[in-house]
Amino acid sequence: MITVKYYGPLRRLTGMPEEEIEANRVSEIIKAIGKRHGKEAAKEAEKCFIMVNGRNAALLNGFRTPLKSGDLVQIIPLTGGG
Repeated sequence: MITVKYYGPLRRLTGMPEEEIEANRVSEIIKAIGKRHGKEAAKEAEKCFIMVNGRNAALLNGFRTPLKSGDLVQIIPLTGGG
């Protein structure tokens, strides 16, 4: 199982700070979020900064980044400012 932690709007959309999801790739996490919490939650997750064990998934293999049991995936909203 993969521990998935939610922040910002995604925490509100899922109604929880974290959950366990069975997945082999980051893309499967997004699909599971859509099935469990609806399309809006999945769309929000796709726009977020995704960390796998403290490493930016975009710098690994993006949505194809492989996962294994015990991994931590954090889905963090992008923020802007100046």
